[in-house]
Amino acid sequence: APTPVPVVEVAPTPVPVVAPMPVYTPVDQYSAPETMSFGRLFGTFWIGLLAFLCLVVLSLSFASRFGVTGAQVEKAVSKMSLKKLLSVEVDKLPAEEQIYKTLNSAIGGGLVSQSLEVEDVEEVLKEAKVLPYLGKKAGAYTDFLLGYQSKDPSITAEDLVEDLESVWTILGEDYVGYSIGEEQLDRIVQTLEKEKFDETLDASQIEEEAGVSLKITRFLLSYVGLGVLAGAVVLFMILIILVVKARGKYVFRFYRNIYLFAGILMMLVGLTAMFGFSILYSAKEEIIYYVLSKVLSSFGLLALLTGVVEVVLGILFALIKKSLSKKEM
Repeated sequence: APTPVPVVEVAPTPVPVVAPMPVYTPVDQYSAPETMSFGRLFGTFWIGLLAFLCLVVLSLSFASRFGVTGAQVEKAVSKMSLKKLLSVEVDKLPAEEQIYKTLNSAIGGGLVSQSLEVEDVEEVLKEAKVLPYLGKKAGAYTDFLLGYQSKDPSITAEDLVEDLESVWTILGEDYVGYSIGEEQLDRIVQTLEKEKFDETLDASQIEEEAGVSLKITRFLLSYVGLGVLAGAVVLFMILIILVVKARGKYVFRFYRNIYLFAGILMMLVGLTAMFGFSILYSAKEEIIYYVLSKVLSSFGLLALLTGVVEVVLGILFALIKKSLSKKEM
């Protein structure tokens, strides 16, 4: 009989179980931007405000440091209208009449019987080139009071009379008919001293009366002060980055606001200094507005240019912020 063939049982091959492919959604691939807490934004607001204030003070100090100097004040005063300056009231009288009254009293009434009239005072002062002299003195006082020089520029009544020798020469030769001597000049000095001329123009006394405010102004206009202010602005800008965790759109949002608002403010200050005082003088005819419009013209130009630069930076920061915001959407 044939030998039976043994049956070999083969175990079935296990079918591997394929795990389902995960379904990825945009949220799975890109995590949603982390929202900034109210506390961080609130804290950054105050830091930004401090940065804005420091930037404005820095801008004003910069424009003042290079826009209000003795040389610029001297140049501005020298180009002023003598007629307008003589219209200012001194003890309820126009300066022109007050000068005539002082001269007439000092020379013993001699001017009354001569050809000099009140209206001639302007011509005498113009011929004697008094405005350049006043400009030089105004520039010296400016440099001293703002801390640009240490030499005391104070002038006394006696100094003034000696410095204006050309005035007395013109009066004597063209109007009085004789040389104005020491006796008449001494009377002019005494008259000015009675009106406290020496005390009014004592630079040290002006410095003392100004007190702390002048010391702060001097510091802010010094190179050290400008450096401190610039450092403070940089420090606050770095703090903004740290507080908002270097999130670009928040950083540049605050930068945009700081520079845009500071720039607009500086442009308004510059335009006011350049044109505002002139408009006020035309409307009110007060001499102080005329003087300010001339003396602050360079300051106004620098303030305006500084504001323009800051606005441009603000716009640049706004564009960067807009670009970063789109990427985070």
